[in-house]
Parts: sequence; structure tokens; C-alpha cells
Amino acid sequence: NVCARVFRAEPREGFTDKLMPDGKMAVVLLLLVNSALFVAIYVSGSMTLPDYGAKFLPGILRGDWYRLITAGYLHVQFLHILMNMIGLFNIGPMVEEVYGTRRMFALYTAATIFGFILSAMWSPRSFSLGASAGIFGLLGALIAYGVHSKSFAAKHLQQQCLMNAGIGFLMG
Repeated sequence: NVCARVFRAEPREGFTDKLMPDGKMAVVLLLLVNSALFVAIYVSGSMTLPDYGAKFLPGILRGDWYRLITAGYLHVQFLHILMNMIGLFNIGPMVEEVYGTRRMFALYTAATIFGFILSAMWSPRSFSLGASAGIFGLLGALIAYGVHSKSFAAKHLQQQCLMNAGIGFLMG
């Protein structure tokens, strides 16, 4: 039956790909975790960033390595989380489509860690947090895809990502 073949869902690769529609599990989970932590911090009424795991080089040097990851999931201002989650919502699904769920999450996590290492070197005495490092890493992954792909669409995507990255750097 032709209709049955047209409307039949394509087989998924593994268990994690079956959990979310269209296999966009990493994006949905990142949006949910970031938003839930923002609400938890807001409800607690405390803005004590070190208590929540913000990037702070003295803490990292004392052994709090988790700060290189937790800082990427924390936000204390509504506009900050709103802009970061819009960026993740717009860029994440494309990265997940191109690279797959596990690789997209790995790219996001690696970019977050590397971004906060650079942040700690650049401003060692200041606190820092937010998903921007991970999002810029996803932009970089799409730029790399455009560099290696021969398709017009990938080249156009690369140009759009370069422009967005430039705007982000100017604003940040």
C-alpha cells in the first residue's frame, strides 16, 4: 500500500532516538534542564552564584571541576535565559539533524567546558554562567558542516551562522 509507506515513520537508530519526536531529544532536554534550573534559582530567591556552580577560577582550582559544566546550565536573568533558549531552539535542531543526538550533546558539552576554561583564563576573578558557550559551539559545528559540504544549502547555512556568530560576539 503506497499510503502506508508514505506515512510510516522511519526506523529510529536506538532507544534514545525513540524517546522524543523527530529524534530531537538533546535540544528538548537542554531546554528543559536550563529552564528548570532558572525557575529553581528564581524561586529560591538567592542570587549567590558560587552556591549554584557558576564559573569561578578559584573554585575550579580548589577542585570544583563541575563548575565548567554547571555554569553552562545556569541563568539568573530572564532576558539572558530567554535569548539563550531562543538561540538553542533555533540552532540546536539543525545540529542534531546533521550530527545526531549523541554528537550534538557531546558538541554542546565540549563547547561549554572549553568556553568556560577560556572564560576562566580571560577573567579569573569574575563569576560567569549561561549557555552561550555551548550555543556558539553549535554554531561552530554548523560552520564546519558548511565548510566540508558541497551543497548550496550547507554553504548558505555556513554564511548565516558566521553572521550570527559575529553579531553574538559584538553583542557579548
